[in-house]
Amino acid sequence: MKSVFYAYFIVCVFMVVLGAVFLFVLVPAQYKKANNKKYSKSQQFPFELISYNESWLPYSRFLIILIAFFMAISSGLFLSTIGLFTSFLSMASFIVAAGVLSSFTFAALFFVKATKHLKAHIFTFTLFGTSSILFDTMNLIAFLQMPSNTGLPYFLASIAGVLGIGKILFLVNPKLGHWAEMDSTVDQDGVVTHIRPKPFIIALTEWVLVGGQMISVLVSLIGFFVLILPLL
Repeated sequence: MKSVFYAYFIVCVFMVVLGAVFLFVLVPAQYKKANNKKYSKSQQFPFELISYNESWLPYSRFLIILIAFFMAISSGLFLSTIGLFTSFLSMASFIVAAGVLSSFTFAALFFVKATKHLKAHIFTFTLFGTSSILFDTMNLIAFLQMPSNTGLPYFLASIAGVLGIGKILFLVNPKLGHWAEMDSTVDQDGVVTHIRPKPFIIALTEWVLVGGQMISVLVSLIGFFVLILPLL
């Protein structure tokens, strides 16, 4: 049984890391090659990264769903603690619920276009941020309840706390309330052009949450590996 959990852990870590490489390295490089300009995470939404090429869109969406799926099932590793800590059932359930919800909204952030469905995109963004912070909070509490003779639970809880606080700071940024304000330029003919400011705070915040959630999932997996797996 323990070997199954080891395999589960390795596959989940591999897929989350591969997903990060896909989103932060490979696709931006392909975007630059196709459009002759660099993709800017401080100005462009996540959905704009995968929708630049209609022929590749189905494959990109499939990969996003695959990444979200492995992020979701990664949170399920905590359910393996129920047999050891019966009082941990509620905590494990909250972790899994927050993990699944944040993973679902993670994927939705790439699918719901703000340019076509603004209200739905804002709702998805808000729900993703909230569930991501809840996931960090539940992880922090869970780590502090894990039996250990080392300082690892406190170390991992500190990382989860920093991630959660960082996400909160971005979400309560006063500038986020004015994200729709654009910069303006006037050409020689007096034509006014509205362009996104740099940074475009909502797009930047979405990318911070995307990267932050992937790190949160990895921290959760590491916590399972070093704190829980040895007890099984």
